[in-house]
Amino acid sequence: MGADLPTMAAAVLDGVIAVSGTLWFIAWLRDRWPSHGPLLGKAARASYATYVIHPLVLTAVMVAFASVPLAPEIKFLLVATVGVAACFTAGYALTRAPGISRCSDPASHQTGPRPRTAHEPPTNSPAGGAIEMQPDPGRPEPEDLPATARATEPLSAAPDSASIRAKSAKNRVTLGNQCGDR
Repeated sequence: MGADLPTMAAAVLDGVIAVSGTLWFIAWLRDRWPSHGPLLGKAARASYATYVIHPLVLTAVMVAFASVPLAPEIKFLLVATVGVAACFTAGYALTRAPGISRCSDPASHQTGPRPRTAHEPPTNSPAGGAIEMQPDPGRPEPEDLPATARATEPLSAAPDSASIRAKSAKNRVTLGNQCGDR
């Protein structure tokens, strides 16, 4: 048995079926459940903390089930079910701990609202009303530009690398101060 054409075709077909089946399943789930409820929202908030602490939690669950006299297949199903629930519960509890919750909350990483220009699509404010868009005085409106300029000219307001580094350093200092690293 070597690397002949039917073997290679079967390997390629197996990969195509695995990838397309996974993508189809994700699309089917999104169509069936377009939004998530409060439980999935809490699980999503705890996902990074769960990723960080899951080795400790799963090891504790496996040690707890080590002396249970069951078939390995049944024990695997029990450890997997209890382990996933325990990991997400511990991750969510960790995100609620004082001090840690500020660092793990994505909303706390923002230093303030970003100014919007007239070229961005309108968004809704938390109060429910539309945000008033202010035109950017340094940028011409798309209708004011000739057709060739719209398609070929690069944006003139591209930031230089020094301003990007300065802004990045400022954000790191701000995030460190929020998390208690003074």
